[in-house]
This record gives sequence, structure tokens and C-alpha cells, in this order.
Amino acid sequence: MNILITGAAGQLGRCFMDLYKQSPHTFFFTDIDDSLDNVSYLDICDKQQIERFVTTQHIDVIVNTAAYTNVDKAEREGKEMAFLLNAQAPKYLAEVCKKHDVRLIHISTDYVFNGVRKTPYLEKNSLRTTTAPSVYGTSKAVGEKNIIDTHCNATIVRTSWLYSEYGNNFVKTMLRLAQSQQVIDVVRDQIGSPCYAKDLAHVILVLIDSSCTQPFLNFTNEGKCSWAYFAQTIMRMKHLDCAIRPITTRTYWLKHRHMARRPKYSVLSKALIKKELGIEIDRWGEALRRMLKNV
Repeated sequence: MNILITGAAGQLGRCFMDLYKQSPHTFFFTDIDDSLDNVSYLDICDKQQIERFVTTQHIDVIVNTAAYTNVDKAEREGKEMAFLLNAQAPKYLAEVCKKHDVRLIHISTDYVFNGVRKTPYLEKNSLRTTTAPSVYGTSKAVGEKNIIDTHCNATIVRTSWLYSEYGNNFVKTMLRLAQSQQVIDVVRDQIGSPCYAKDLAHVILVLIDSSCTQPFLNFTNEGKCSWAYFAQTIMRMKHLDCAIRPITTRTYWLKHRHMARRPKYSVLSKALIKKELGIEIDRWGEALRRMLKNV
């Protein structure tokens, strides 16, 4: 099969570039940033470009890792771009997939949920009964709906707290701040599950070769924690002399009123993906340890 990976310059796309040789398929990596070796230019906000690429390269599967992920900038000044890349572009991809009988695997986020639950979110939890707390989350939720409404052959994979050796993410931010600060304030009352992007990329490679037809799947590493405990674990594993001071969301919000609101609880159930793909999932601490060996 011919597999198209969009957003290849992002952290998940880069992880696919590390792993794709394990697969027997032919991969095409694209992004609007084509400065990396093996990455071709493709603007997924241009439907004609998508269709031209799909037909010319005889694409069988599209994995859409592209997204506008600057959550706070989306709230302040990036709403138009967030909706273009997170909502409109997935619609274009889905319409092309429907027309040319191409399978679509689209990456979404825990931020589509409002975070008021106390138990892990299931795939069947309807977006109609939840309200995303931010512009970013809302744009991703609209993107999900746009894909489903096309009735194409699609699986939407929701993940959360994604990090890797590449790009901008929480782990790399903590490591950077630890070089210049003795104490870092980190929120203690938002609970979720960290996900190593390389583990997500590996699971999507398994999904590509599977017969799974589920419209939604969840994937993160196992377990849950607060952002503060996540940060403390990073410092401990890297033996860094930097203290993490746990604070409440309200305290953080009063200091940074321009910040987007996050779901307070966004743990995702992995029961369905484990059943469908027959996989085991590492706990988040073990996955973090593997990633930290590379930075």
C-alpha cells in the first residue's frame, strides 16, 4: 500500500519517519515545511493539491498528523488558522478519501472534551453532550464532525499530552526551564495520560495493517497523573536539581489570563484499541524513560 503522512515536520510525523522502515508499505511524507529530507510540499488546506497528490501517487491510506496545536495562541489570535487547519483541512481530506476510496486515519485530542467526568472517556462518549473548553478543542471537535459527516472510511484516533524528542512539547519545555530556573510552577489539579508520540506512531502502523473499522479509537500510554507529577517525574528521571511547585489551575489562571482553558480531567480509556488491535500498552513512566534516553 501507498501511505501518505501529512504534517511530517511535526513531532508525530517525525516519529513516523523514524519507524516507517519497519513497515512493508511505501510512505510519502508531506508538510508545508518541506525543509526536511524525504518530506515533500503539500498544503492540506488546498483540496485540489490533496486530490492531485492522492491520484498521482496512488495513495491507499492517509494518516493526518497535521494540526494547529498552539492552544494558547489559538485562543488569543489564531482562531481562524486553527479552524482552517483543524476543521476545514480534515474535511477536504475526508472528501478526497471518500471520492477515491482512500482510508483516512486522523489524529484528534482529549481537548475535544470539557473534562468534567471523573472516569476515563470512552470512544462512544458523544461530542453532542460535551463542550470543548478552548478554541483549539472546539476546532478539533468540528474537524471530527466534518470527517464523520463525509461517511468516508475513517478512524479518528484521540490522544493526549503528546510528547517526543521532536518539536515543542511539555517534556522539552520542562527540560529547558530546568536549565535556568530553580523552581517551576506546574498545575496539580488537571489529570490526564501522557503519550509518547513514538508509541502512538507504532500503534497507527499496526492499525494500518488491521481490519479495524471503528470510527473512533483512543490511545495514550497507560496510567494517569497531574501535570505537576509529570514534571516531577521528568526532573527525577533526568536527575535535575529543579523543584516543581504544584499549584491550582485557578492560581495559574490568575497569573496567565491569556491562557486557554484546559479540561481538568481527560483520561482516555484504551480498552477498545487493546481489544481491536491485540496490543499491550506501556505505562507512561516507562515510555517517558525511553524517550528521555534520546534527549
